[in-house]
Amino acid sequence: MTEQRISHSVYRNFLSIKNFRNGLIHSDFNAERLNILESGGITSDLTYLGEDMWEKFIYVQKNMLAYVNEYALRKLGVKEEFIKPLISMRTPQMKLGITLLSLITLEKRRKRMIKTY
Repeated sequence: MTEQRISHSVYRNFLSIKNFRNGLIHSDFNAERLNILESGGITSDLTYLGEDMWEKFIYVQKNMLAYVNEYALRKLGVKEEFIKPLISMRTPQMKLGITLLSLITLEKRRKRMIKTY
């Protein structure tokens, strides 16, 4: 079973975006948060939030969703030959559907395992 690894740059950008969101929501851009944003190439100044930044957000979102889907499908025991075609589906609704179905199924399995012990 081949395991897909999260690329360092996608993960760093994900953390930067998460800190950007938290800074906006909580009105708190402290020094640590600003360092994280800077390492991911994200500005805390909304006036500089242009098209290139939105493209980065979308790129990171698509990659992280693919990683989550692939991980969940492997955990569910889906055969390797079906995983790539499933996660390469084009529509966001299909990708989100796979993610939600996978996570719900994993949660049900987890609850069953807890009941048996």
